[in-house]
Amino acid sequence: MNSNFDFLQSEFPVLATFGCQAEKYCFSDPNSCLMKLGMIGESIECKLLTQVVSLRYYREK
Repeated sequence: MNSNFDFLQSEFPVLATFGCQAEKYCFSDPNSCLMKLGMIGESIECKLLTQVVSLRYYREK
């Protein structure tokens, strides 16, 4: 079965993995599904924060 998160596999494999796991747990374990979706959000936030800090560092040079 294809996942709705397969398109992330080439660029962001960690996000694709969390998404596939969230889909798998959706009906059998909703709490785990929500935790995996939260981990996706945290991973995206960390990636964005890293890019913002890098941009500020290079602009200050």
